[in-house]
Amino acid sequence: MGRSIVLEWDSRRALVATGKTSKGARPALTRVAGFDLPTAGEGGAATTLSEALTKGLLEQKVGKGEATVIVERTSAEMRMLTVPPVPDNELPQVVRFQAGREFSNLSDGWLLDYVPLPPTANGQARVLAAAISPQVAVQIRGCCEAAGLELRRVMLRPFAVARLLKRAGRLFGNLLLIERLAESVEMTVFSESNVQLTRSVRISAEASSEALTAQIIGEVRRTLGSFRNQQAEGEVQRVLILADEPLTTALIPPLKEIVPGDVDAADPWELFAAGGTCQADSPADAYRYAGVLGGLDDPTPDPATEIDFINPSRPPAPPSNRTKIVIGVVAAVALLVSAFALYWMESSRLANQLKTLRAEVDEMRKQDQDYQARMAEVDLLEQWMVAKVDWSSELSHISRRLPLPDDAIVNNMVLTADQTAGQANIAIKGRVSTPEMIGRIEEELRDTDEGREISGRKITPSDTAPYNWIFDETIKIDLLQLREVREAEWDATFVETAAAEADTDADVETDTDSEVVTDGTTQSPSDLDGETTNDGAAADDGATDEDADEANEESTTEDDSTEETTTEEDAADDANDSDAAATPDADDEHESADADESLEGETDADGTDGDGTEADPPGSQGEQEGDGNEEEAR
Repeated sequence: MGRSIVLEWDSRRALVATGKTSKGARPALTRVAGFDLPTAGEGGAATTLSEALTKGLLEQKVGKGEATVIVERTSAEMRMLTVPPVPDNELPQVVRFQAGREFSNLSDGWLLDYVPLPPTANGQARVLAAAISPQVAVQIRGCCEAAGLELRRVMLRPFAVARLLKRAGRLFGNLLLIERLAESVEMTVFSESNVQLTRSVRISAEASSEALTAQIIGEVRRTLGSFRNQQAEGEVQRVLILADEPLTTALIPPLKEIVPGDVDAADPWELFAAGGTCQADSPADAYRYAGVLGGLDDPTPDPATEIDFINPSRPPAPPSNRTKIVIGVVAAVALLVSAFALYWMESSRLANQLKTLRAEVDEMRKQDQDYQARMAEVDLLEQWMVAKVDWSSELSHISRRLPLPDDAIVNNMVLTADQTAGQANIAIKGRVSTPEMIGRIEEELRDTDEGREISGRKITPSDTAPYNWIFDETIKIDLLQLREVREAEWDATFVETAAAEADTDADVETDTDSEVVTDGTTQSPSDLDGETTNDGAAADDGATDEDADEANEESTTEDDSTEETTTEEDAADDANDSDAAATPDADDEHESADADESLEGETDADGTDGDGTEADPPGSQGEQEGDGNEEEAR
């Protein structure tokens, strides 16, 4: 018969249980003890945890032996992992690799163990993995060595309590276990004897009984919601409470409204007596000892349902075959001799290649450093995106769809998010003018396409007019579905923006290459340079009348046809002759008129504007009235 010592401690108090076990026999509890640990600032000189534990164990006369240490849920990190279907000998490596991606701070120094879970409805294999940091592991080993104990196991508290319930025959179906600890409340959901979900909630020692009850009930709702998200089928059927009597009495009525099955309290001493022999008296805080009682050696242990960080799950040892080993060694030696001879034959050629490869490796190392830095940034951004809940967008969604203030008003709103379950909850309490308005609120706020579901608990009348009814609704948001919808919207917006930019570029190119229609003739913009309008008037900006006259003279000289009308030069000469009737020398006046036209720019047929004033200065753009057709001067 062996002697077993089980230890559990937190920042305030340490618990210890000793017992005797033998193979195939029921465990026997011989003694339990609890002692307070000094907090910071007490007792003058600083006392380490190992010193305080050693002193307390000596005072309680626990003695030496093999020790099992129970670790609370708050000291470990847990994840439910989906793994591919692989053989049992490959599962530990697969779990370690998958945990390195799913856990936030997992490194080589962390102690990791897992238990298999039943597969999902679609056949995917799952495991529940847990890990403790190197700091926690070093602290546990140091405390045991200082107290003269040989560390045998480090168990996670929910699995130790599961052993106690299993021995008592209370672990079956879907069970929610609520345990009151010194600084927290642990909630564990068991599904068919397997730990499916476990959570730890911090509580305040100064909180009133009503506030503590309300906090625990709220966390129970979140725990049940997380279990429903993980378990496609089945609901929690029973609730078992391990807590002090006042808290148990306050929790039972509201829990019966939430869980359809039995809600009961249990005494760890009675649970242990159902599966073992108890020779120790029950202490005042007996509800705290469930972990150490369950940590005593089990006559029929089931390693597949226990987390043990000192003895984690490992692949089975391969069968020993000495003959094959000897043959393998001989073959390896022969291969090495052949490889050595080949090396000497190829040494000169490989030396040159080595030099080239070293240069390439140096260059690739530089590139790899840049790549690693970018990948670190991408990993940080990806972690932020997975953990992010856009509360402002959700509040905007609710604000747009609520009725007018005359019909409804919100008094209280609680926003919570469970990243592990991939769900966010918005609890809304408020008042409405009529009961029908509550149905309208549910219809407006429900959006199954984006993963939003809404449900209410109850409707009560109110004496406060005009809001005569009080409502309590909860919006449940599937973060994964909402994220997929947002990503689809972003992709659609990106495609529309790219298409709009492409259309804009095409419009600009079409306007640049388009042709200009003038007097019914299609011309390109380049063809407009140097063209004349209005019976020979120059269309070029900045071109003088003398240049136009010379161009018309050359056109008249080269063209033998006499059927064309009078050129611009003849028309100008006729106008100048008529205006200069009192001038004896017509040629001199003609040259003067040409000079005046070059200074004054474009004029009417009689050399002046319509009202008798001078024409626009040279270089300006205006309308010409030659033969009654308006053309734009370029």
